[in-house]
Amino acid sequence: KIENKKEQVKFSNYLQFFKSKSFVYLSLASAMATFTLGGLAAWMPTYFNRFFNFSVAKAGTYFGTLIIISGTLGAICGGFLADKLIKKTKRAYFYITLLGYALALPFALIGLLCASANIAIIFFGIAMSFVFLQTGALNSAIIDITSIKVRSMAFALNIFIIHALGDAISPMIIGHISEMFNLHLAVFIAVIFLIPASIFCFMASKTFKGQEI
Repeated sequence: KIENKKEQVKFSNYLQFFKSKSFVYLSLASAMATFTLGGLAAWMPTYFNRFFNFSVAKAGTYFGTLIIISGTLGAICGGFLADKLIKKTKRAYFYITLLGYALALPFALIGLLCASANIAIIFFGIAMSFVFLQTGALNSAIIDITSIKVRSMAFALNIFIIHALGDAISPMIIGHISEMFNLHLAVFIAVIFLIPASIFCFMASKTFKGQEI
């Protein structure tokens, strides 16, 4: 009984985070971006197989390598830019994340329109690098929003939200859309989730007032 009571109290403590608009908006923004990344990671090998005649193994190797390179590059650049901008504004981490989402969208859309596989890979790589700008900036924003007493809980809840609403469901949804219509439309829909990601990030920056929890 004592253990159950402790678990209930611990669970209820997570509700306090939903009182922070900036935390909720930031988590939703990251979830939408993760929806895009998760969907692309799952389906782009098939996309390159169908539209560019890559073997599944070759497409998987190319795209897996692309994620590693773009993820590393985006995280490093995002952290560097955020640390530079934070000297000028306390909303730097939000702005860098927003910049990444906004710039990633046109590059990803151009990649979908490319008739050349090599050029498409380049544009998708640039797009994902921009999305990954959020890696360091997002975590820093969560630190700014929360006090040290609840920070680990904040990260846990954020991770749950971004995966539950992001890459946990995007491969399945994209697959259903592909079966109902076609894979090109399905991937396009995955990419335009960067629009709500940008909107939610903008709202997070506007509602941020410093440490809120």
